[in-house]
Amino acid sequence: MRNAIHWLFAVILFVLASCSGTGRNLPTPTPLPPVINQEKIIFEVERGPITSQRIITGEVMPSRQDQLFFRDTGYVTRVSVKPGDAFKKGDVLGEMQVDDLLDQLQQARLDLEVSRQNLAAEKLKQAYEIQKAEADVVIAQSRLELAEKRAGGSADEAAANLKIAQEELKVVQAWLEVVRAENASSMEPVVQRNELSVERLERLVADRQVIAPYDGIVLGSYLSVGNQTSAFDPVFLIGDPAELVIAIGYDYELSQMLNPESLAYVIRPGSEESDDRSYPAKFIPEFLPVSQPKQGVSTTDEGDLSLNYYYFALPENLPPEELPVGQAVKLRVILGEKEDTLLLHPAAIRGNDQFKFVIVLEGDQHRRVEVVEIGLKSGLAWEVKADLKEGDQVLGP
Repeated sequence: MRNAIHWLFAVILFVLASCSGTGRNLPTPTPLPPVINQEKIIFEVERGPITSQRIITGEVMPSRQDQLFFRDTGYVTRVSVKPGDAFKKGDVLGEMQVDDLLDQLQQARLDLEVSRQNLAAEKLKQAYEIQKAEADVVIAQSRLELAEKRAGGSADEAAANLKIAQEELKVVQAWLEVVRAENASSMEPVVQRNELSVERLERLVADRQVIAPYDGIVLGSYLSVGNQTSAFDPVFLIGDPAELVIAIGYDYELSQMLNPESLAYVIRPGSEESDDRSYPAKFIPEFLPVSQPKQGVSTTDEGDLSLNYYYFALPENLPPEELPVGQAVKLRVILGEKEDTLLLHPAAIRGNDQFKFVIVLEGDQHRRVEVVEIGLKSGLAWEVKADLKEGDQVLGP
């Protein structure tokens, strides 16, 4: 029994040694490639309705926009608003150094007030002189009438009294004419001169201030206290929130598809992007706020590119508090709709931007068909204009 065990152990050692020796010389097996299903996808030409649409994010902004600027060059000493702030008509939005002008303006206004008071006093005096002269005329007329009645006495005395009364009446009448014809006052030129001084200083102060032309909201500010700015350089972009629109950035596809009849629908803030058409927002063609020279991409005088916008009217049935200025809004823009047209999955269309075609299956044969034009596009179907008919089988790529 012991000999059998020793023999079995020896056999096992021999077998292990043999396997170890030969294993080092065996080649590494090559894995077999997976079996690939070469079956092609077949698409079918269909006929039916199609709606081409885009979900685009826009921004609510005033329909009227204005750029404000200083009319003088100088250092900014005060900026009273920032983007998003509301303001009232006449508010000072920004200001340059005006302390010296304000002192001169205050003194000019005092001088004007004093000269106006003096003018008023002289006019009162003139009115008194006229009134007195008119009274003297009345008295002289009464004396003349009395002298005429007494003419029955001594001829010489009556004649003398009548002559005196007549001469007195002539004098007071002449004086009345002089008083009435006199210039109101020598103070009138002084008042006019002071008014011109005040107007000139007010213009100089206004040139160094940016005054709000209406009740509005600040859309942009390019000012900093202590910095120098030049005359007529834009420093504020403001808007009138009385009428709002939705602005979306320039997009080439939109530029090719939008027209005066185009519609869009506001996706209510906080709601899902479902196909809801409850809040129509009509496209406004050729709508140009003051700040935008035209829709699309334009070039400034300095050669810089400027991105402009397309505009849509706000839905009339959407609460205005949900669409304040600056609110981001998603629009479902309808690029086109057709009720009956040939439709094909975009994956079935081959080629490039210049030339497109499809492969139509006709039994065991393949027919190449040129796509004349791609019309409206939706997610899983494109409108195609080609020598195709409903039900054609098109080979996928």
